[in-house]
Amino acid sequence: MNLTKKLLSENLTQTERLYLKGLSYHDGFPVLQKMMDEACRNATEEVMKVDPREANYKEILAATQANARAIHEFCEAIRKSFNAHVANAEAVEKKEKRDN
Repeated sequence: MNLTKKLLSENLTQTERLYLKGLSYHDGFPVLQKMMDEACRNATEEVMKVDPREANYKEILAATQANARAIHEFCEAIRKSFNAHVANAEAVEKKEKRDN
């Protein structure tokens, strides 16, 4: 899965982008960000807990690292996509104000 690409890049309307922008002003938004940060931190901690003395250490480590990487990439894709959509919405708003 390519998570470097902006999610829903061409599929959001200006109204939907403005909804996303509105989320950033909601009191619960920082809580959502904290939850993503904790998910990333927990995934990283799980990698650190893998015991090198385990019989299947390499396999367990690889699986745990893959899981942590997927969680980090997903959260980063959400953050980057959110920020890009909000920036786009703001640019459209500014252009509309200039044109009026």
